[in-house]
Amino acid sequence: MELLKLLLFGNLLFIAVKAITDKVLDEDKCIDRESIELIQYDIELITYINEKDYKNIETDIDIYKQFKPYFDKQRANGDFIFQGQSTMFFRPKSDDVNIICLNYKNLIIATLATEITYSSSNGTSTTIKPRSHELSGHKQTVALYFDDVVPSNFYNYRLIMKFVGMITDNTGSFYKTPYINDQGEKKWFIAAADFHGAGAREIFPCWDQPDIRTKFNISIKNNQKYIALSNSPSEDYVETTDDSGMVWTRFKTTYNISAYHVAVVLSDLYPISENVWGRKSVESHIKFARKIAENTTLYLKNKFHKAQFPPKVDHVVIPCSRDEGLESWGLVLYSEAAIIYDEKLDSIAWKIEVARMVARKMVHQLYGNLISQSWWSYMWLNKGIASLLTTEIIKEYINYRYPDLFAVQLQYECLRLNDYYDMPLVSKVVTRADINSLFSFTYYVKAPAFVRVLEQMVSPDTFQTGLKKYLNKYQLRSIDISTNTADKFFDLLLRYDDVAYGHLKKTLTEWSKQKRYPILEVTQESSGDLAKIKLSQEYVNETYGQNLWIHVTYDTQSRGEDSKWLSPDNPHFHLTDIFKNDWIVVNARQTGYYRVNYDKDNWEKLMKHLNSEEFELSHEFIHVLNRAQIISDAYYFLLRNKLDFPFFKNLTYYLSREVDYIAWYPMFKIMEEMSGFFPFPESTEIKEHLQKISESVLRKIIHTDKNVAYEFTECLRQEAAKWACNLDSSECTHSAHLKLTSLHKKRLSPIWKEWTYCKGLMSASNSSWNEVFHSGVLDNNLLRFLACTKNHTVIIGYLDLLKSERFTKAQYRITVFHSIIARHARNELVLTYILNNFANVVPK
Repeated sequence: MELLKLLLFGNLLFIAVKAITDKVLDEDKCIDRESIELIQYDIELITYINEKDYKNIETDIDIYKQFKPYFDKQRANGDFIFQGQSTMFFRPKSDDVNIICLNYKNLIIATLATEITYSSSNGTSTTIKPRSHELSGHKQTVALYFDDVVPSNFYNYRLIMKFVGMITDNTGSFYKTPYINDQGEKKWFIAAADFHGAGAREIFPCWDQPDIRTKFNISIKNNQKYIALSNSPSEDYVETTDDSGMVWTRFKTTYNISAYHVAVVLSDLYPISENVWGRKSVESHIKFARKIAENTTLYLKNKFHKAQFPPKVDHVVIPCSRDEGLESWGLVLYSEAAIIYDEKLDSIAWKIEVARMVARKMVHQLYGNLISQSWWSYMWLNKGIASLLTTEIIKEYINYRYPDLFAVQLQYECLRLNDYYDMPLVSKVVTRADINSLFSFTYYVKAPAFVRVLEQMVSPDTFQTGLKKYLNKYQLRSIDISTNTADKFFDLLLRYDDVAYGHLKKTLTEWSKQKRYPILEVTQESSGDLAKIKLSQEYVNETYGQNLWIHVTYDTQSRGEDSKWLSPDNPHFHLTDIFKNDWIVVNARQTGYYRVNYDKDNWEKLMKHLNSEEFELSHEFIHVLNRAQIISDAYYFLLRNKLDFPFFKNLTYYLSREVDYIAWYPMFKIMEEMSGFFPFPESTEIKEHLQKISESVLRKIIHTDKNVAYEFTECLRQEAAKWACNLDSSECTHSAHLKLTSLHKKRLSPIWKEWTYCKGLMSASNSSWNEVFHSGVLDNNLLRFLACTKNHTVIIGYLDLLKSERFTKAQYRITVFHSIIARHARNELVLTYILNNFANVVPK
């Protein structure tokens, strides 16, 4: 499912962004790019995970003397820590450098060990130490002040710093998470990867800004029971000479990458293949994910011939972990639960979600890691491009109709969230906290929505050509922060069309700053041959200005699709030669980011057409993307009293004959939103309507050939069945009961498990209930499903079992009691029995 988070700005936006950027740089003014050229980092990290790891800690006197109390405290608490040394190779560009400033956060700097060493051409070296360290937690910087300037006529300048830090439970820094390995032992997964929100500074002092790229030499010393991985392949593996059980792993020099791309992983996971690591027990369940990764790599290499891919990409499947979007350069981390797929048991929707997850992470190796952004404000651009390319890959390898589903999912979720949250693509980055706030749902929802709008605006072919030029020109390069990356992309996209360039630049300048979205109004003259499309003034407020250029695509029943522009000077236009009985659809194929409200007459025409025999014969008179949009917009205006419920009911009745899951998608989301209303008696009419259309479409698709379209039909079947059951359909209950009685004949998919047991048991006989009980007495889920029966006599008998010693585990007693309370507390007979026997039935 996945949807979540275009492009460019013109000269006006550049001025605004430059001002924002300058304000940030005022905080980091000691990071002097004009005076210092960064050449390379050498990073050495030593991790202490258990007591034995500490055995050799005293060998580094500089660290140990200064921080012995700290080490002793963490050691006594059993905490995980790391120590490190960073060597920054640089070259002064002038003779007046006596201050060097780096980003750092939550590190303890060994000030006594900080030094600069530089060598002359004859090999003579000189070492100088800073007079003082100025640490700023607010700015997250450490400034080193030297008594003398660093001369610029020497060779091999090295700034050496030593430091100590914590390995925490939080991602975005060096973090740890526990898991159970294949032998049933508790182990720790340790990682420092994908520092969303400038987290590299929590691992080593550095210039932690997205536009700065350089090479990294990374070395890790860790317990030999763990395998170390990083951005590049390992080139050396050396055991220590003592008996501490520690080993050094040294990795090959990276390409030019930004500090936030640096990644380190420590684990004892099983090598499933040369570049895939995970628990051996899930090897067969991640075959699909591995195939998608292989296909995505092949697709990207064929499409982007000049792209410089990492020499090796390691895939690490982490047990017991949320997926945090971890895709560093050459090292991709997945949550185990997020990519496990069983073709026989899992749904089509989950298959697509796994494919989307894996493909997006691989695309991010190009548009995310290969191309830097000139500042944190522009991170959305690469996210949006990566999401759009992911849809192409799924179209190629999974389902050719996925781009349409993605468009509907994206537009629905984005507009819904935008109703409640301001979601500008360009945000002010004035404080360090602002950096973290950028990595939100805006990137994963609105960014790809906006990139898709741009693609449709300039044409897919022009857009794809621009993508290749953008990658070829800017991969592995540091980008000057005096310009913005989005502007550079737009220059490449439209450089051969000056007229379109100026026009679109003004358009996107405004769109990228919009916090909300506009609404268009469509009215048709009573004569029928003239229609007016305009920007609604009712919804214009401070969340979006009146200076919007809006690309309006439209479709009419007799004349087909066309497009025009609304501009600040002309916020409306007319359609002529419209036949009186023709319907009009605005935002054809959902190519724009806005909602549309029609006058009563056109809403009625759309409703009648969708419920007509003509539509039954040819659905494509109104494209599936617009059928979905019509339902979504109608619900929005229903909630705002612009449409009444009888009309909405008549409009959505057409869904009883709609067999396309994509068109149904908004209705299923609407049912989710409405479900909180269903327990109330006032919901009877809407529940009966929704039940009726769900049952009707289920009968219509009961027999379907297994072709490509079958996958989405199966999605429709699963969702429609779920909602028919949730709405107490008698057909659903009967069907589930029949399925329940034949369970022994075939394996049951998890998708249908709750539906089969819970709905099947609602009307099951005592003997059927007892049969399930005896088969599921040791299954926590089945014990929960047993409370679904509507027979109060059976439920009272179920409560009696709590008084006996039938359930020896407290977990089972709690499950039974809570399930009964949740489903039967309103049943007077059941509630009275519970209250009268409370001391005996309440779990202890």
